[in-house]
Amino acid sequence: MKTYWFFIILSAIAFSLGGIYLFFGKEKRVEVTPTPNSLPLASPQSWKGITPGQTQQQEVLSLLGQPEKTQVEKDRVVFSYPTQRQGIDNEVFFEKDRVGLIKEQIIDDQGSLPSFIQKFGEPEVKLFGPYASSGFLVYVFAASGIALVAHPDGGIVFETWYFTPMTLEEFRAKWGQELSETQSPRF
Repeated sequence: MKTYWFFIILSAIAFSLGGIYLFFGKEKRVEVTPTPNSLPLASPQSWKGITPGQTQQQEVLSLLGQPEKTQVEKDRVVFSYPTQRQGIDNEVFFEKDRVGLIKEQIIDDQGSLPSFIQKFGEPEVKLFGPYASSGFLVYVFAASGIALVAHPDGGIVFETWYFTPMTLEEFRAKWGQELSETQSPRF
């Protein structure tokens, strides 16, 4: 009988020590998935040697030459440079003499939506814009300083926007005022 109680007590002690080891002995890992607002901001993306937030107006003129068209919109100046697409230009937006936004028209197969998602992760938001009636959405990667006008089905990228990395809220206030989370009649 003593042997029986000895084995029960020994088993209880071993079981308790095993539980303590499992609970305290291993390093606990807590997986934290960053939210778009907690993501570190990336370095600005560049286009043809032009970097939003850094390149000045005179440097753009040196790199690309005189624009075909210059517009003044509120407190911004916009240079338009022709592309191979008739009537659709690449645009460089300036704020206080520095590049704020570049809208590049994609002529050839210069990347697809899946390749951008692979590089930058899932977009922070998908918005309706001026090409929504043709099925194109604006995919915003604000923390990376890039947005795409792309078709969700074929993954065709129609336009790429380059800007200084910022929060999604800053993007919506600064460059996304004309974009909507729901498709409206104006699109």
